[in-house]
Amino acid sequence: MMANKRDWVFSFLWVNFAVVVVVLILLVGNQISSGRELLRILVFSLFYANLTGFLGLLILGGLAGKLVRNPSGAVSKHLHPLARHTSTT
Repeated sequence: MMANKRDWVFSFLWVNFAVVVVVLILLVGNQISSGRELLRILVFSLFYANLTGFLGLLILGGLAGKLVRNPSGAVSKHLHPLARHTSTT
């Protein structure tokens, strides 16, 4: 459980870091004229970046789990890199 929580935190740190980098670029380029505008941009950007990051982690995490594992818990032959493809004909 702890490793899974650590993965989520790590993913959200990258999402938030990307937002901060974009806002810093806007600051350096004099695209933000006031503190109020900076705050508005940060709140808007962080909210939607984390929302899409959360949905992406849920959806893609679930898809990856279904694609890699079959119901018995074994690794799928189609996705395993060392699996040999044999013909039944």
